[in-house]
Amino acid sequence: MKIFGIGLSRTASVTLNEALIMLGYRSHFVIDGEEDLQGELAEFDAFTHMPIAVKFKEMDERFPGSKFILSVRKDREAWLNSCEKRIGMVVNKTDAMKKVLKRTYGTDVYDREMFNAAYEQHFENVIEHFKDRKDDLLIIDITCGEGFEKLCPFLGKPM
Repeated sequence: MKIFGIGLSRTASVTLNEALIMLGYRSHFVIDGEEDLQGELAEFDAFTHMPIAVKFKEMDERFPGSKFILSVRKDREAWLNSCEKRIGMVVNKTDAMKKVLKRTYGTDVYDREMFNAAYEQHFENVIEHFKDRKDDLLIIDITCGEGFEKLCPFLGKPM
């Protein structure tokens, strides 16, 4: 079983990665633009961040029985502001980072409307994909204080 954190940028994927490590998983925070994950897929138990988020269907097909964690930010305004600060301020984006941003958001520069639309579409795609498999998907808002009390039961780990 693998664990995939499939939340978009700025939805506490770093914190999720750290929590998975604390629970004893070999977790890999996938750097934007990291395209060839073959070695990492064999080496690690868990993965968070992009480009994993947009590859959730592929990962589900390749690793049956895996668990998926959709980290969200219910306060969309706060999420958009965080994206603007973090992604909008990066001047020297690598080509790989630009590619991942374009694939995820439809643009490699911060655009509020496009980011918001991509967030909505990603959420809907995930919900639709797992609609008949609720035990395989956890939706969590770490930024609002949700944490181990939801994560541990989902993963079958003691608190």
